[in-house]
Amino acid sequence: MLSLTINDGLPSILVEAMSLGAFPIHSNLDSISELIVNDENGILVPPEDHFALASALRKALLDDRMVDQAEISNKQIVQERLSSDIVRSKVIELYNSVGRQGCLGSRIA
Repeated sequence: MLSLTINDGLPSILVEAMSLGAFPIHSNLDSISELIVNDENGILVPPEDHFALASALRKALLDDRMVDQAEISNKQIVQERLSSDIVRSKVIELYNSVGRQGCLGSRIA
């Protein structure tokens, strides 16, 4: 899976690729480096560097062991950090935290 972007955030295409076993080659953004360890479970490249992209493609095509290990690792990352149950729990926790802060703030004022 290739995705070169200069926009920050966690792209759904990356999560989909990781969960389906595709090997990600992505722009080296801070938000992506939280999930991808370069040359382990994906390859991160500068989005404007065509030579780095070509090198990354070559490496992914030639290093079967890295790609196979990445598939296992990425599926585990998605399951442990990005599954709907995990995300739902974090969102509910966040809303509860905001609600508590709102109630406290109104009492102080």
